[in-house]
Amino acid sequence: MGMQGFYYGGYPWKDFGVLTAADLNAAIAVAIQSGQSGGGSSDIAPGSITNDKLATPWIMFGSTQVQLGQTGANVISGMSDPTNPGDYATKRYVDAEIGNISGGSGSGVIVVGTKATPATGATVNAGAAPASIATISLMLVPAGSLANLTVVAPSLPTNLTTFEISSSQYIDNMTVLAPTGSSITNGGPFSLGAGGGRSWRYYQPDSMWYGRY
Repeated sequence: MGMQGFYYGGYPWKDFGVLTAADLNAAIAVAIQSGQSGGGSSDIAPGSITNDKLATPWIMFGSTQVQLGQTGANVISGMSDPTNPGDYATKRYVDAEIGNISGGSGSGVIVVGTKATPATGATVNAGAAPASIATISLMLVPAGSLANLTVVAPSLPTNLTTFEISSSQYIDNMTVLAPTGSSITNGGPFSLGAGGGRSWRYYQPDSMWYGRY
């Protein structure tokens, strides 16, 4: 490029006050991701700017190349975890922070649900509590109202784990039992209306499921 102008700023221009052809070539090279030629020259050789570079400009996020102007979505990868309050967070960092809510006591927002369709007289076992799960929900969807039903609370819960039961049908006599090694308050028998529910929270130092409502 054989053009020259005046620039009244400083760095990054080599010659203060003078915008040279070398400066323009270097700026264009950065804009289109074209490396400068060797031998101390910053000129872009004729024909070295290919059509694909002009047609598909892109930028880098971490190790992900994102094409500008595209309609599809990219998964951005290779990013570091945030260190400052205004930094974007990676999935790895967010997952770790959710697991650490309230010191990892299990009182966060992670919920797991199970549905059962029991018949009258059945016993429904909630099973072992998954690790780091804050709330375990058991949804009862029987074909009709039940005369009686027994439910066994989750085993191996973490401190402050919540256990919830809800039912789509009326249950005349429901009993909730504690698994081996723990106890439960307000375990019944009690009646549960259609659309109603009950809840308990586990306090590990006492090995006790305490009734909430």
